[in-house]
Amino acid sequence: MNALRLNVAVIIPTYNRACLLREAIESALSQSVPPIGVYVVDDASTDDTPQLMEKWYGAHPSVHYIRLPENSGPAYARMVGVKAARTEWIAFLDSDDVWLPDHLEKAAQIISENPHIRFIYAQRGHINKNSKLIIDQITETWSGHSLEVLLKRIIFRPSQIVTHVEVYYGVTSMIPLTIKEVYFVEDYITGILTAHFFGDKIHISPHRTVLMRIHDNQSYSAADMLKNNLLKAVDIVFDAAKSLEPYRSLTIAANLYHAAYFMWRAGQWYKAWKTFLEGILAEPKSIGLKDFWVTGSRLVWPPKVRALIRPGR
Repeated sequence: MNALRLNVAVIIPTYNRACLLREAIESALSQSVPPIGVYVVDDASTDDTPQLMEKWYGAHPSVHYIRLPENSGPAYARMVGVKAARTEWIAFLDSDDVWLPDHLEKAAQIISENPHIRFIYAQRGHINKNSKLIIDQITETWSGHSLEVLLKRIIFRPSQIVTHVEVYYGVTSMIPLTIKEVYFVEDYITGILTAHFFGDKIHISPHRTVLMRIHDNQSYSAADMLKNNLLKAVDIVFDAAKSLEPYRSLTIAANLYHAAYFMWRAGQWYKAWKTFLEGILAEPKSIGLKDFWVTGSRLVWPPKVRALIRPGR
């Protein structure tokens, strides 16, 4: 029997993902170090999520279903789940992702060996919409400098995070979680602020315990909204972390390149080029960024070419 224990709850925000939700929940319930509870926060889904949750987990003692009256975004849904859980540690899991059975065990081991750690970030692999493994592991490292998070050298994705509530509340107190402008980008905002204010409490785990799903119902399907939200994220970040101000124009450019890439994936070639050029104008020195070269190399090809080269993704 595993002697490791962790006072942790799993928070799963969901919106219209009834077909994927059960796989996520089961991966949380199957942990070798079990969570105190699994909190599924339904962000006013219009599909069969309420009926299926009642059918699958209506009598389950460890699964708690919370349905929001109106769609408020995943950041707000996570906050509702955290407040309901009232545990010392929180593990986030997006409803289209899954964990390997030792995800929480690896986190518990890191915490037991490093008592000062308050934020663990696991490695990930990729699966497709049919749960087939696409990429076994994408290894991410972090030097400890918040600039790497600011410029997206590493992104703290929710499904890979186990965090202490003191870090969660410390960061979210700086973010207006009730506004729709943080759709798609709350992970980016919270990642930067966590790195900036709690960088000495972060541990990047070497273990791949998360499988992130790649499918069509993601943020590149709403690329215009993503662009606006990324620019809003810049304002939120620099209002909260004023010492980062010298990097504002560079960050705007990086976000515009990021948005241009997603527009390209969405088939909006003209908008992608326009947004890419806006990035150059925002900060000409940004042509030295990796984002400039990566996005620029993709924009050379019409979006349909990608579908031919990488089918089934």
